[in-house]
Amino acid sequence: MGFDGRLRRLNRASVTAGGGRYNFTRAFTQGPDPNQAAITAGSGMASFLLGVPQTGDANIGAAVALQNFYFAGYLQDDLRVSSKLTVNVGLRYEVESPYTERYNQLNYFDFGLASPLRGQPLTGGLIFAKDGSRTTFRSDRNNFAPRFGFAYSAQRKTVVRGGFGFFYSPLETSNSDTGFSPSDGFSSATPMISTLDGVRPLRSVGNPFPEGLIRPAGSSLGAATFLGQTINVWMNSPTTPIVYQWNLDIQRELPKAFLLDLAYTASHGSHLTQGRDFNALDPSFLALGTGLQALVDNPFAGQVPTGPLAQPRIARRQTLLPRPQFGGVMVINDTSANSTYHAMNLKMEKRYRAGAGFLMAYTWSKLISDARNGLPTLDNNQNAGLNPGVQNWYDLRSERSVSELDVAHTLTLSYVAELPFGKNKQFFAGARGMAGKIVDGWQVSGVTAWRSGFPLNFSAPITGGGNRPNSAGRSARISDHASRASSLRRWFDTTAFTVPPPFSFGNTGRNLTDVRGPRLFNWDVSLAKTTTITERVRLQFRAESFNVMNRPNFFLPVTNAVNVQFGQINATIGNPRINQLAMKLLF
Repeated sequence: MGFDGRLRRLNRASVTAGGGRYNFTRAFTQGPDPNQAAITAGSGMASFLLGVPQTGDANIGAAVALQNFYFAGYLQDDLRVSSKLTVNVGLRYEVESPYTERYNQLNYFDFGLASPLRGQPLTGGLIFAKDGSRTTFRSDRNNFAPRFGFAYSAQRKTVVRGGFGFFYSPLETSNSDTGFSPSDGFSSATPMISTLDGVRPLRSVGNPFPEGLIRPAGSSLGAATFLGQTINVWMNSPTTPIVYQWNLDIQRELPKAFLLDLAYTASHGSHLTQGRDFNALDPSFLALGTGLQALVDNPFAGQVPTGPLAQPRIARRQTLLPRPQFGGVMVINDTSANSTYHAMNLKMEKRYRAGAGFLMAYTWSKLISDARNGLPTLDNNQNAGLNPGVQNWYDLRSERSVSELDVAHTLTLSYVAELPFGKNKQFFAGARGMAGKIVDGWQVSGVTAWRSGFPLNFSAPITGGGNRPNSAGRSARISDHASRASSLRRWFDTTAFTVPPPFSFGNTGRNLTDVRGPRLFNWDVSLAKTTTITERVRLQFRAESFNVMNRPNFFLPVTNAVNVQFGQINATIGNPRINQLAMKLLF
């Protein structure tokens, strides 16, 4: 039995885009139909030269001092039922307290709070932490985690093992590399009103914020805080993310020190976190088409101090949002995501004997999820870009697909062997003196790894609609590439995708399994020699080569359907061949 208690503190100050940031796309320079995206229509560079960004903002960040507690206790026992059967049972309980902030600079979004705006019966606004009510989300106290396992000796050289368990994960509180806290009001974001209808530019970078920058108002505005802007908060009533794991393993000892291991492993994740927009337009309104871009009288005129809602006229689309008084309502850790993983694992091991040993491990697996991965892209070039966005927030079921992190096949070989030279070896066994020192003590080892490619996720800019292309009804896979050069120029059949019309959704799934990225292969080798100088002193020399074949591993192809490089691979991942020499004195 045991107990685990932790006090966790996090002090952070974020100055995100304090000097302003601007995103230039081809939207303002594409034609003849400004709503229809195409490879040959518009240019982000042209928009930049005109000084008309699609979006822009300048922020004043908050400095916060966060704190929370974690407590866990467990009880576990091994029961030897018989000489052949051992059972392991256990129970763990854990609870994580909500975060508090030293100066109460936190808030949460109350969807039922009456809005202070006049003219419409609107709901939704921020509730601020205060003395006596300092937390902004409730603590889930139902985190009981049972564990069960067994080992059964079916025969003298055969063992069957299995088990299952519940495993809770800490609630995610950040969706970025730099951290996050729900401190709207104590921070501020001044949006650039680049357009009112999404088609015609309104302002340029020459004077992006003519009304000046918004100053943080703290909690003084109450439910009127951040009106006309995008709210970012934590989930107010989260369920702790949980993963259910189970496995069954058969292990057999073979002649000549070989071991064969065959296992089935699986897991199911529930209440996993994902960022979710609770102010998305209902897809039923897409039938209005360009009518969504029509400018109408602003019902909030004179009541909202900044942003598009401070203008006399606004796009009709804004008035049809669930909470039109805000630009967006983003819950960065909504616990609505799920995952399922199944794998067959085969392992063959030759235990180290007579100066040699090796291990071969092969995994055949499938990972399914209905939410994108949360891996940050900073310093993570193998998974950078594997973040397909949600197309329809009103139909999360359609997001279910093979995960962008799915690796169907993985094969790894590792080995170590003493070279047959020197004392008591096959060659030069009689060498003595300096010659014996030179030929004795050599060893070679290495690791060779191969894995299949990631599924590809495709995107397409659709004015007023989704973010995925349409499929032409056939697979985009090209199985007969003439050469590596041709595959890099055209990794998949780009004609298998078309850009949907404006105000619609693409019918391509979140990830495609028939079209995958490049495979990865790597081979590392080491040659080492240990020389005995005296009884207590040894000298070890190592020559190591990483990616000894100097084989390039290619990154994912461009999957944006309107990018001029659509279908091309223009980057590599991993390192080229790296050689290093080392010498170590052991005494």
